[in-house]
Amino acid sequence: GATTDELHQAAAGCPAVCVSAGPSLAKNVHLLADPQVRRNVIVITAQTTLKPLLDRGIRPDFVTALDYHEISKRFYEDLPDLPDVTLVAEPKGHPTIIDHFPGPVRMTNSGLLDMMLGDLARPRVPVKDGATVAHLSFYLAQHLGCDPIILVGQDLGFSEGLYYCPGTSIHDVWANELSPMNTLEMMEWQRVVRHRTHLQRMTDARGQTIYSDEQMLTYLKQFERDFVGAPQTIIDATEGGLPKEGADAMPFADALAEHAASPAPELPMPHIRIDAKRLQSIRDLLAIRIDEVQQLKQLAHDTVPILRQMEEHQLDSERMAKLFKRLEKQKKAVARLNVTFDVVNNLNTIGAFKRSKADRAIRADEGDDAMARQRKQIERDMINIEWLVQAYDESLAIFEASLQRVEQMLDGTPANVIPAEAVACE
Repeated sequence: GATTDELHQAAAGCPAVCVSAGPSLAKNVHLLADPQVRRNVIVITAQTTLKPLLDRGIRPDFVTALDYHEISKRFYEDLPDLPDVTLVAEPKGHPTIIDHFPGPVRMTNSGLLDMMLGDLARPRVPVKDGATVAHLSFYLAQHLGCDPIILVGQDLGFSEGLYYCPGTSIHDVWANELSPMNTLEMMEWQRVVRHRTHLQRMTDARGQTIYSDEQMLTYLKQFERDFVGAPQTIIDATEGGLPKEGADAMPFADALAEHAASPAPELPMPHIRIDAKRLQSIRDLLAIRIDEVQQLKQLAHDTVPILRQMEEHQLDSERMAKLFKRLEKQKKAVARLNVTFDVVNNLNTIGAFKRSKADRAIRADEGDDAMARQRKQIERDMINIEWLVQAYDESLAIFEASLQRVEQMLDGTPANVIPAEAVACE
């Protein structure tokens, strides 16, 4: 499929407007509906604000997506055809996003998938991974070479006691719950105070008190780190929400008047011709990965009895020596499958965290003798294998679903798939 490589520096020096779903967006987003303004900027919206923009007659150039949950489907329900709007998605996003977007799609790079593909991986121009769709929008603007980058709707706090900009998809979900005794404003406030223990009083860009929470403040810190190292001019035209270090605060109308003076360049659209021969290679690789995960899972199950015996016979040095030899044999078998193991371990984030935490505790406890330390290491390895088995099961589900999708593409042979014979002739 299409990648983001073709977009690299495709809009160098052109202003970009990154649209997010903060409550302040309702104040100034209408300015993008002016055809003259719209021609002169690149508009990148988070998936959350696609519908609100379309409802206002504004068609963005790009929509960004990375959410892993199937609920993301709601952002793409009942959309018109969008042949001129490109979805830029990270591969970690749920496949329902790709399946339901009614327009062209480009995918960013993925170090994990490059590891998965091995020799089939192709060189890519990287786009930084986003913690949120708002961050991904900013990184896409940088990838395009846009300058300045103008932020709107990026409150990072609950301006006017609201969580979302009016018109977002969640308001449609809430619609059947509304009544004179349960207004939209009340549901917005309930959404804000749901995590009341994490709320913090802050001072917004206008000097007024505003609530934010730990999640939003974490996003703010990441933005501020990004702004410090950015060669572009960053303009915060949100006109509300929290101030952002490294960004120049400016009314949106002034930012557009100063920077949106000439037409934006025409951007390349994806023209996809899928290579059936490459798909066949990927199908074969997925089958190998599935087989290797099954081998790793069996090795994990076979290792558990060894660890249990080590736990039981720790004082029997002769027996322990034999058990260590068996354990070493298991480790060597895992090492032979190191690529697939590394892929799975990248998915095993909780297990990796727990192992790291246990290692740190073992190192910190200086009062332990050698036997006590060994016992804790065995306990650590038992827990680690429990999490690895879960990761193997999850990986098998993902790889098998991927294999099924590849086989469906090959069996169906859509019009945009190049026959393998034609590729060979070329």
